[in-house]
Amino acid sequence: ILFDIYKKERNLPLAFKQAVILVELTPKETDIYDFIFDYLKRKDKYEKMIPLMQKGLQANPKEVALREYLVTAYLKTGKDDQAVRQMEEILNARPKNIDPLIMDIFESLRAKGAYEKIHRIMKKAVKAYPRKIIFREYLVLTCMKTGKEDQAASQMEEILKTRPRDLDLLLQLARLREKNNNIEGAAKAYKRIIEISPDHDEASEAYLRLRLKGVGGDD
Repeated sequence: ILFDIYKKERNLPLAFKQAVILVELTPKETDIYDFIFDYLKRKDKYEKMIPLMQKGLQANPKEVALREYLVTAYLKTGKDDQAVRQMEEILNARPKNIDPLIMDIFESLRAKGAYEKIHRIMKKAVKAYPRKIIFREYLVLTCMKTGKEDQAASQMEEILKTRPRDLDLLLQLARLREKNNNIEGAAKAYKRIIEISPDHDEASEAYLRLRLKGVGGDD
């Protein structure tokens, strides 16, 4: 009751103190964690947030919002491995509005060059949300950054099923195939670019070069 009174009076410090007491007394009351997250986020006190959210999650293991709060807190405090583990659990639940959190963790880990960690998340994200092209694009990037070029090519091909006239992506795929000595596949990609854009200089020159090697590029 005091928690609600202090909230209505906008006495947030006292409301927070009551919320902490409620976490101990009634940890299954999930509404209090929303308040705790918002309050501590405004004060940039993520270390203080973590044990409270952990206690909440222990009492409410199926509450996805608590895992999301923990992901944010872990990222803000440099606990990237814990953030990744929570993110994987969240993806198992397949919540509807996952995009903002995915983008947050992508940007946070990319700033640290932690592409292997991003790769783990994006592989799971693509599996959980196969129609979300942006997740495949993220996965292509992480594949390229971590030397998984065959996987990158496979994901490019999946994206092209949805965006068959994406010249930039077709060119990226053609270059990658040629680099990895998949000459027939490269020729097909260059040919497709020329069919879409007959005046494309790089594709025209590359396709002619491959034809001179005896590669047709026919489907």
